[in-house]
Amino acid sequence: MALIQCPECGAQISSGADHCVHCGCQFTYCPECGAVYVGKPEQCANCGYAFKRDRGQKKFAADTGGEQSVSENQTNYEETWKAAAPFRYKIQTIDEWLGIALLAIGLICLLIAFFVITNWQGNSDPLESLAQTGDTFKTVRTLVIIMCIALAYDLASGMLSKTCAAILLSNWLIDNHIAPEDGVQQYYGKIENIKMLSDETMKDAAYIKAHPSEKTGFYVLFFILLIAVAGFVISLGIAAIENLEFYMMQTVLFDVPFELQVSAALIAAGASLALYLIVRIFAYRGWNKKVEAWVDKVAPGVNKRIEKKIDEAVKKMFGKK
Repeated sequence: MALIQCPECGAQISSGADHCVHCGCQFTYCPECGAVYVGKPEQCANCGYAFKRDRGQKKFAADTGGEQSVSENQTNYEETWKAAAPFRYKIQTIDEWLGIALLAIGLICLLIAFFVITNWQGNSDPLESLAQTGDTFKTVRTLVIIMCIALAYDLASGMLSKTCAAILLSNWLIDNHIAPEDGVQQYYGKIENIKMLSDETMKDAAYIKAHPSEKTGFYVLFFILLIAVAGFVISLGIAAIENLEFYMMQTVLFDVPFELQVSAALIAAGASLALYLIVRIFAYRGWNKKVEAWVDKVAPGVNKRIEKKIDEAVKKMFGKK
């Protein structure tokens, strides 16, 4: 065992390893002549040494029922993943733009609601003041409900597209007899310039394929969230209508302050935003931890490789070298 240079980043690594601990590049070291290759070739081009096939390649051959060469396996992976790529990209692109649009709608509604509140002025006539208060409250309530629906739909649509893409890809892995660890390793080892969301979807799909029972958890999480948010929005509308009718039935001698009438709508808006952020931040935390740990186990270096791609994209975006 000797120290060699990584063919991708140039760092010194052990010849006995199968990937670089610095950049995640998978390589093959020839024990006969010392040549280093990126990936897992069938034999050494210099001395003709036949490399041993690893556990993942043997598993692929067993699942497919054939004895394909490593180069044939790699070609098949490239062709099949590229064939599935447009479907994934279409879902992700639609979800990205839809999420941006819905968040913009929610923010605009909230800003308009605050503008209406801050610029509201009571009328000197008690009757007109009460009627004006009711109309203003209806406007604020409508804007807040639209904001809640936009945030809820954005949250649900993001989870739905992620869930469907991961489950469909996991079914694709099953139909093509591809082992989960092979799918992760070959996907990240052979197809470059993929979107970061595709990285997450592929890892989720491979994990679901290796753990079929996790599909149920995805479905349950989505439907519980959808029902909870829908119930919250409906209850908000009912409470607002009841409060408005109660205030409108009061006599002119009982002038209700405007701040009390819109407080329910503002609290609902804050609660909606808080619920949205909590689910966005914490809903996938446990899931992502399980997936990342599994990927580190079956395909060492993949997560570091993705982090490197993200860092390079950020540096390129801001013009850093």
